Amino acid sequence: MKTRTTLLLLGVFGAILAYWLLFERNSKTPQEAARDAKKLFLVESEEVRSLTLERPNLPRVRLERSGERWRMLEPIAARAEKWSADAAASALLEMEQSRAVANDRGKKGLEEMGLDPARAKVTFTLGPIPKPASKSAGASGADGASGTARGPGAIGESGASGTTSPPPAAASPATGSAAAASGPARVLEIGGSVPTTDSVFVKVGGREDIAIVPASAVAALLRTPDELRDAIAAASLTLPDDAISALDAL
Repeated sequence: MKTRTTLLLLGVFGAILAYWLLFERNSKTPQEAARDAKKLFLVESEEVRSLTLERPNLPRVRLERSGERWRMLEPIAARAEKWSADAAASALLEMEQSRAVANDRGKKGLEEMGLDPARAKVTFTLGPIPKPASKSAGASGADGASGTARGPGAIGESGASGTTSPPPAAASPATGSAAAASGPARVLEIGGSVPTTDSVFVKVGGREDIAIVPASAVAALLRTPDELRDAIAAASLTLPDDAISALDAL
């Protein structure tokens, strides 16, 4: 009797454990679910790969991520200020609405909320977060480099034997580039301030309602081209070509 009871309890425990592993282990807490419901762009395991900022009376800014760095492609080709670009990308994925309101007045309503024309328009693409390079890959690269360093002796030996090593394979594109971006471009329009509050109106492309977010949530998206451009790169315009090359290699 005791054996039967023990087996029954083990079966019940196994069923509960299987249910937890299948359904509950990766489930979010109510607080996490409530926070996700407020996010304007809910994404997982993805990052912003490229973004374009358009503001009236200012040049259009286009930034592209390459690994851990950012490049400015417009209005000029230069290195972007990493912290400002990262802040803009994070602002998009972390932005939460305090509430949403319906726009029942069409174009007139958009004008009143500063969304026609918008104070700023942000267009961005997403891509999977690149996996960090493994140590074994770095070790094999070091071996390859050491093999190249032994070139003079190696060439003499290969030449004597009549065999030659195949040319190195072309480097593959950086996994962190915007070329790896997936899905369509997403759009966020930033409007005017909400009266008597420290919030602003924003509109997500494809949505009819208007979201209200803290003004601080869009601050990183309202930087000027000069603020998004790397200060060292900007100063390099007055430097000789060899010094500019050295800075770009950093």
